[in-house]
Amino acid sequence: MQLMRQPRSMFCRVEGEKQPWLIGLRAMAAAAAPGSKGQVGQTVRRQTQGKIERWHQTLKNRILLKNYYLPGALEQAIGGFIDHDNNVRCHESLGNITPADAHYGCGPAILEERRRIKERTLRERRLLK
Repeated sequence: MQLMRQPRSMFCRVEGEKQPWLIGLRAMAAAAAPGSKGQVGQTVRRQTQGKIERWHQTLKNRILLKNYYLPGALEQAIGGFIDHDNNVRCHESLGNITPADAHYGCGPAILEERRRIKERTLRERRLLK
């Protein structure tokens, strides 16, 4: 039987190993130095971080309404929330389609169908007036 090796954390100290986080700190210090033009590009994506934090807040608000006495029940509730969020709930940032539809390429067809329905409805309303 062969044992599987655990991947090293990026914060572990191994002599001679490149440490990406240390290189990043040095680059930030160099950018902040007097006379430096700074970095080109954005280093922190605040908008994305806010969306992630909002998603976690929603998850906690929905899941923590009940008491879960078994770990499996909690895992099932979290799985149900994720499934609902990905497959049922329409996201405004995606044009009011579900993430699953956007991922599988169904978005343009759905939006086209909605446009046709809206156009037909407006035409029928004009005829009724």
